[in-house]
Amino acid sequence: MPKLRFLIVALISVLLVLGSSLAAVAATPDEVADIIVDSGVWLDPGVSISGTDANTAVTIGRSDGERFMLAVLDEDPTGGATAFADAVFDRLDVDGLLLVVTPSEAGFAGNNSIYSADEVDSALDAAFDAGGNDAEFALSFAAALAGDAVPSTDDGEQPAAVDEPVPATGGGGGGGVVLVVLIVLGVGGFLWYRSRKKQSAEEVETSLDEARVEIRSQLGEVANDVLDLEER
Repeated sequence: MPKLRFLIVALISVLLVLGSSLAAVAATPDEVADIIVDSGVWLDPGVSISGTDANTAVTIGRSDGERFMLAVLDEDPTGGATAFADAVFDRLDVDGLLLVVTPSEAGFAGNNSIYSADEVDSALDAAFDAGGNDAEFALSFAAALAGDAVPSTDDGEQPAAVDEPVPATGGGGGGGVVLVVLIVLGVGGFLWYRSRKKQSAEEVETSLDEARVEIRSQLGEVANDVLDLEER
């Protein structure tokens, strides 16, 4: 039984690792475009910006009439932030400006923006000069773009994912987790069955050994009785 418990714990650990890996699958431009076109915000789970700060940055960025959108990713996309921003904007049938912030850089894309490329570049420089986490960067960028003062960030706990808007999740992730759960349950059940079967077989063998000893004892007594009767 200790070996069985060890195997089950090991399988559960594998499940948790696989579940974390599935949950951490990078967002695609299609997923971001589907959400950000309506909400204006996409936040990957685990980024250092709350929904409150993200929505504040978008509000500031839209104060001059620009359709400003913000996407914050928890890992660097293939090709970089600018390429990702271009890929997202290619899927949007709107005019406006999209800022993509990643752990190591930031990039933007737009269509018929009221801001020039130089103005956006200046806002990016101001945000990089301000430093800080994702929240401070996004707020500094939006404030520099609109010519406003940088507001203070949300002092509350930064959530892994905001309540609204909710980032879309990959379609295959949930099914993968369910599959792993079924595999773990199936293997665990099989091991438990084998353990019980082995335990039952051992119990039967023990009972048979005890019966053999008892039978030998009884046979010995009967044999002695037969010898006594024979002498008589």
